[in-house]
Amino acid sequence: MAGLLDIANNGGMPDEGVPMPEGMPDEGVPMPEEPMPGGAEQDLDYDAQLQDMESRVPGDLKEEWDRIMVAGMKFMFDKQGNSMINKALETEGDQAKTVGEGCARLMVMLFKESRSKMSQELIIPAGIAMMLLLVKYMKKARFPAFTAADLGRAVEIYMATILPAFGVQPEQFDQFIDQQAAQHEGR
Repeated sequence: MAGLLDIANNGGMPDEGVPMPEGMPDEGVPMPEEPMPGGAEQDLDYDAQLQDMESRVPGDLKEEWDRIMVAGMKFMFDKQGNSMINKALETEGDQAKTVGEGCARLMVMLFKESRSKMSQELIIPAGIAMMLLLVKYMKKARFPAFTAADLGRAVEIYMATILPAFGVQPEQFDQFIDQQAAQHEGR
């Protein structure tokens, strides 16, 4: 099965005909080279991050990972989903919260559409991968800069939102992480 970046048309960006956010320049219009205002932007290599995440998916889950990613991108970048995303991103407020909570809602929706058959172990990494795709889109669409610190906050918000949706309290997850760290330190 092809990998995520092979499947994603145009590097995970919307197809032609998907509307850009209102007030955004058309593709043929030259864009300024400097980043948009909104804080110091630390460029992340989104494709490298996505490839790294995909490479860590166990072999028996790769096909399901690809299905999740394609379904998520299909929603995010089809005309209806894209206009909802643009509207949410254009509103004033905390973009990290918008991205984190939005990706959590997307993963819950995909889980429900799978009739609860989606492997729950893919929910966290797939949601974070969706965030990377969304932030990559935001940068390309010239939304205000979304920094690495903003992405970190979005991941925290995602975790605080998605865990309770699947019956896991954040404290339980913190305890699990502490146990894993202790095991790795003991090696």
